[in-house]
Amino acid sequence: MPFVLHDRCHDIQAYRNFSGIAETVCVLFFSSALGRWVNQAPRLPALLRTITFNRVVVLVSCTAWFVILSLGNGVYKHIWFAVALLLGMIEKLSRITNTLSMEREWMPLLANPCPDGTQSISYDLTHLNTVMRRIDMLCKLIAPLFISALTTSLKSERIVVALVATINTLSWSFECWCLKKVWKESNRLKAPKHWVDDNATEDLEPTSQIRSGLHTNAKDQDTTRTPRLLPRLYMHVQRVVGAEIEGLQYYLNTPVWIPSLCAAVPHASVLTYSGTLITYLLNYGFQLNTVTIARFTGAIFEIGSTFVYPWAVRMLSKGNPTTDRYEMVPQNTSLDSGLGGSNQGEQKMELDHKSSTSEFGVIPALIALFFLGSYKSSQNTSTQSWSAFILCLCLSISLLGRWTYDLSATQLTQTLIPSDHRSSFGGTEMSIVSLLSLGHWVAAAVWHTQNDFKWLALGSLVLLGIAAATYHTWSKRWKSEIGTRAIVHGSDEID
Repeated sequence: MPFVLHDRCHDIQAYRNFSGIAETVCVLFFSSALGRWVNQAPRLPALLRTITFNRVVVLVSCTAWFVILSLGNGVYKHIWFAVALLLGMIEKLSRITNTLSMEREWMPLLANPCPDGTQSISYDLTHLNTVMRRIDMLCKLIAPLFISALTTSLKSERIVVALVATINTLSWSFECWCLKKVWKESNRLKAPKHWVDDNATEDLEPTSQIRSGLHTNAKDQDTTRTPRLLPRLYMHVQRVVGAEIEGLQYYLNTPVWIPSLCAAVPHASVLTYSGTLITYLLNYGFQLNTVTIARFTGAIFEIGSTFVYPWAVRMLSKGNPTTDRYEMVPQNTSLDSGLGGSNQGEQKMELDHKSSTSEFGVIPALIALFFLGSYKSSQNTSTQSWSAFILCLCLSISLLGRWTYDLSATQLTQTLIPSDHRSSFGGTEMSIVSLLSLGHWVAAAVWHTQNDFKWLALGSLVLLGIAAATYHTWSKRWKSEIGTRAIVHGSDEID
């Protein structure tokens, strides 16, 4: 809702800073637990609950902003700002849970028709991922423009808040109806989950014994009716920390944790249209309209990645019959029926080019950034204009490579992570993304001057380079291992 307060910069800037850090920390601590919950919950009820909860939180948040807009400066306004901040954190968590449920639970099962042929239309996972991502990006692009236009035309921020609340309420029933319709038409979605309780495995028996011992000791010591809060609190903290450690251990033991981590690294970079870069450009002297146009151009390239990715997959897969090769995967990996085969082979070949594509965009952007800092005092308008043009254009082009690679990494986790761990893996992945994003904000806060920004950009380039080299090494090792397994598999069949 902060976008309706564009005329109250002194109020909203502080809220944006606090909310960005608070939401990032909140996701860091809770997304892994939410992923485990999605793993255990039935598919349709889980998604309906997260959508309903999200809409209720948005509705309450709109009410809070309506009150804020009606108040003058004072203590009550700060209290309502705190309420809005808390609601923003809760809304972020519910939105992430919704994403995990749809992206990791529903889409892999909807990507192929049911074995009994009850689905009349078939979409492969590549097509489904790109269409869903395209819709998401278009909504994120159009919604702020729509709200800004409403605010300008209606001249009343409170009316805009009321309209947002109304639209949010009316769209809830339609979204739930669509989900129920899709669920009824898919036998794979209606099939019960085969979820395995990680705490029941032998590896975790010592932890279970510790918990049991603590519980027994607490009972023995509880000679009165007064509840012993300290042992219970200790057991709860131990259980939460243990679950987080187990989730991280599982993440690091999967064959795709390196591409997943490489896809998260750009969140630590300032070489994207984040608040840090936009603030730098505005302080440098760029007009707000110019920055808006640059950001809009970047959004167009982001949406373009949803068209480039499936096209590149088709082009790179021609003449490379990888179906048999990629059905053999490393140990500790499980594929659901209908998700293996050529899809994975196409993914691996596509991934070879994504990190380097992003690097080619940010290198000239970094050079242009250094030129901007050097020529600011000389008032060389022509050089400044060209440097700004190259900076914005190259950053926009780099977004094409970044989000194409992100689609590749997403499909890797959808196909190579067992279905009973996809959401928990995704939750841990979200925590890592939040940790890197928090590093971005902390670095920007420590090195906050205009002259410091170019060194932040240089550090970002180094991080992206390390991620690209790490992925390239992993890719070569993966292909070598898969090729070896395919040869052994073929030899066994001949014998």
